[in-house]
Amino acid sequence: MSWRKWFGLEKEPERVEERTPQTLQVGDVVSYSDEDYIVEQRIEYHGDGGDIWWDFLLVNPRDKYWLGVVEDEGLQLTLYHDIPFYPDMPPPTSLNYEGESFKRIEYGFANAMIQKKSKLTHTGRVEYWDYESESGKQLSLERWGINEVKADQSRMTGTIHTSLGEIIKPYQIRIYPGSKG
Repeated sequence: MSWRKWFGLEKEPERVEERTPQTLQVGDVVSYSDEDYIVEQRIEYHGDGGDIWWDFLLVNPRDKYWLGVVEDEGLQLTLYHDIPFYPDMPPPTSLNYEGESFKRIEYGFANAMIQKKSKLTHTGRVEYWDYESESGKQLSLERWGINEVKADQSRMTGTIHTSLGEIIKPYQIRIYPGSKG
């Protein structure tokens, strides 16, 4: 210890907390498959049934992913790419995308808190449908906006976000904190 620290003239450096997939923050770096991605957006969902899960937008100059983090029956990580797929709403219990069949595994509503690089936090309401193929691929549809069930589904508005992904193991990513949090 230097004499400056001994007399309180030099501050200890601030410690950055270690991150887990559940505690990722905007500005952190995630390495996957020998590529580094910056976390540019963090969405925390609070499902109407009480569940909590997260999506993180991972970006580098060549690509972007959504990292889905769920803790239902153990930790599950899914890497998603956005896809241009807009099925009829509400979507049926099974869907076909690029020749592969997907069966619905979950449906519901959630409140979402969205944090972006600008440090602004927004909230929103989302209706979601999760599907899985026999090969294990994940298909996610989200309708953002106030979309509570109405008699005429065609009159419901909202932005549709669709993505296709695959489950990965937690050891396949490395997390480097980019900010105090």
